[in-house]
Amino acid sequence: MAAWALGWIGTTQAVPQAVEPLIQAQHDPDGEVRSQSVMALRNTVRTLGNMGQQAVEPLIRVLGDQDAEVRWRAADALGEIKDPRGIEPLIQALGDPDEEVRQEAAWALGEIGDPRAVEPLIQALQDQDSEVGEQAVWALGSIGDARALPELERVVREDTGITGRGWLAAGQAAEKLRGRRRKVDELIASLHEPGKEVTWQSVWALEEIKGPRGVEPLIQALRDQDAEVRWRAAEALGAIGEFRAVEPLIQAIGDQNAQVRWWAVVALWWIGDLRAVESLIQALHDSDTGVRRCATRALGWIGAPRAVEPLIKALQDLSQFKNSPIGGPLR
Repeated sequence: MAAWALGWIGTTQAVPQAVEPLIQAQHDPDGEVRSQSVMALRNTVRTLGNMGQQAVEPLIRVLGDQDAEVRWRAADALGEIKDPRGIEPLIQALGDPDEEVRQEAAWALGEIGDPRAVEPLIQALQDQDSEVGEQAVWALGSIGDARALPELERVVREDTGITGRGWLAAGQAAEKLRGRRRKVDELIASLHEPGKEVTWQSVWALEEIKGPRGVEPLIQALRDQDAEVRWRAAEALGAIGEFRAVEPLIQAIGDQNAQVRWWAVVALWWIGDLRAVESLIQALHDSDTGVRRCATRALGWIGAPRAVEPLIKALQDLSQFKNSPIGGPLR
């Protein structure tokens, strides 16, 4: 009960102190204690937001717990946190012998929304448990990757065992993907049309759709001769959150235009990939105050220990913390 209570304390002052005891409780020999500690961690990270990411690795470990309830609660918590470190372990959990674990793993992968989960989720449509298939349908619709369209259409056409809400969700997701595919095709074509207005509006629209097919055109737009197109492309890639964009965005930190550099840093902040850390450390010395300030916040968000010493040194440059509120990328 102590683990349960810690998870339901609703104050931001008390909750951070609960994380470490809850992590330690996952080693308790009593399966009920382990299960309650995992459930409490889920409630805790809801309150803590990004601060709760320290729970990710312990939750990944207990995906291998001998108790099925502990495992499905861990999958559920990882979906709540939405940290990309959980993707591969959750994909493995789609093969768990317990159907509840497989259901929660499919749901969690949909919550995280990473395209790496698409093929495993397509395979999960054939799971012997129809509720696993339903969760896979929902997850594929949430991710919105066009690779899922043929299989979702098959669920609608054929007797796959997925019925009721799952069947309806498959139809809705397939229709959404068909419309998105048509729209993305039009937008990709418009990126190559002459005229600045058409180009940046297409970039903006691709961001709104947030589909993986728009990523490559947006990466190409980072090299456009128009600075407005470049920074809008960087903003869009950050909003989509696609990991393929990390290296191109790192390159964009070296752009001659300060606004492009700022948005590249913001986008890397939003994506939160450790590959960006070294470049963000270099951005602490950017000639533009806004870029330096944003790089400081991005490194704090990503939380890499490698950044601690450079950030301490950056504190000596007090000007980057004065006269201009930190805003924009917080969301």
